[in-house]
Amino acid sequence: MSRIPIVALVGLPNSGKSTLLNRICGGRKAVVADEAHTTRDLNWGDDTWESMPIKFVDTGGLVPDTTDKIIKEVQIRTFSGIAQADLLLWVIDVKQNVDTISEKIIQKVWKTRKPFIVVINKVDDPNHEKDITMYAHLGGSGFINVSAASSYNLGILMDMIVAQLTKMGFQKLENYSLPGPEKKQKGKKFIQSQQVVRRQKDGTYFVVRENTQDGPGLYQAISEAEAKGIEEAKRVDIKAVVFDLGGVVFQMGHIAVTKYLEVKFNIADGVDYDGKKVWDNTLEVQPNPLELSFWKLLLGNLNLEDSSAGELMEAFATNKVYAGISDFIKLIRSQNISVYYITNTTPDFFALRKQDPILQLFDGGLTDYEFGKSKPDPTIYIELMQRYNLNPGETLFIDNKQENVDTAIELGMWGSVNTPEVTDLELELDLIQSGKTNRIPRIPKVLFLGRPNVGKSSLFNAMVGRNIQIVTDIPGTTLSVNEMLVERTGEEIETDL
Repeated sequence: MSRIPIVALVGLPNSGKSTLLNRICGGRKAVVADEAHTTRDLNWGDDTWESMPIKFVDTGGLVPDTTDKIIKEVQIRTFSGIAQADLLLWVIDVKQNVDTISEKIIQKVWKTRKPFIVVINKVDDPNHEKDITMYAHLGGSGFINVSAASSYNLGILMDMIVAQLTKMGFQKLENYSLPGPEKKQKGKKFIQSQQVVRRQKDGTYFVVRENTQDGPGLYQAISEAEAKGIEEAKRVDIKAVVFDLGGVVFQMGHIAVTKYLEVKFNIADGVDYDGKKVWDNTLEVQPNPLELSFWKLLLGNLNLEDSSAGELMEAFATNKVYAGISDFIKLIRSQNISVYYITNTTPDFFALRKQDPILQLFDGGLTDYEFGKSKPDPTIYIELMQRYNLNPGETLFIDNKQENVDTAIELGMWGSVNTPEVTDLELELDLIQSGKTNRIPRIPKVLFLGRPNVGKSSLFNAMVGRNIQIVTDIPGTTLSVNEMLVERTGEEIETDL
């Protein structure tokens, strides 16, 4: 069979099925909680193992007899998932006495007439594996102790799944890749997976296939030499750092003055003070608060006393370098990393900033008034890279505005949104150089929030075009969280898990 096989995770509530799905497929496909009956919907995920593409489905917990309307609806969905499956993973909590498993539950699994593997879960200490012969009376084509939380034995479990599917006639597809290995959102590419090495307490190393959007995937034991090799291969050689000036290198003096005026004199943009207009919002050409002429006009209009004028100019003089930024620039220059700037400013303000010695540490840069385009217009970024022969993949861009950083990322640069005196720029650079972060721009999320039974699930289903959430007249039906990526293309709405 050349179609993709479906493997369903079944078992009692709270046996760890959802955690197992998340670990195998990477990310948060299903909600995980300590409470039973958290999973009420079918949660799907994909993985490829040894060239065998597999579709997994997490189902709600099996219940022998119930009069609860919601749990009955969950059971219907569970068996609809089982009906589609080719192979079952019967997940059992290691803490449960196998002799207490209800005969009705055993009969439910047997009556599916589906082959199944018994997965003894939550074996967090490998020294306390359960004797699989204790589970022999359940039947099944295989038995294994695993830990979905720590990924213990998951590689062996995947081998067992592929072996069983191969026996059933499913084919390995050598050139197959998972659907959407590069998910696109308005021209942006998202890397599907990367390798991350982690060292365990016992000194062994593990490599985890991580989905950069969704979180961790499967672990596999490797040697220390292999771990070092993967870490080295992932390293990024940053050769240039490009700074925004105002709000990253320099404090914003005009913002400090505006706040001073609001507090001291209770005035704001376009408000009269003692019958005099601070600045006139009705003018076709507005005075620019980034020009010194504006502030001279403002002082004249206010007719301040000398002491107040002195306080105002002292506030304006906070156009100074943020603490620690000079040391960071000297540090990266000592590592043979070049330093540049792109700034939206005016000749007056830039003239003030050029008087500061810190600009002597820069190798060059661009101002918007010089080039004729302002951030986030991509042409000013491209001009800087061409003028100084910068490789975008080896360049880090730092700005205090997300939209400016997003443009840099779209052009192939690395990006960091800086909050002055809060962001640890040295740590940010280290994470990028060590390969522990990525350049993925943010995808906006919309949360459906409201009282029970107001129709959130129905609205969600309608907007994504799929019957994902259970809809009933009973309040509190929705316990799990479902996410869908929606993109408009022309007149159509496309949805993707």
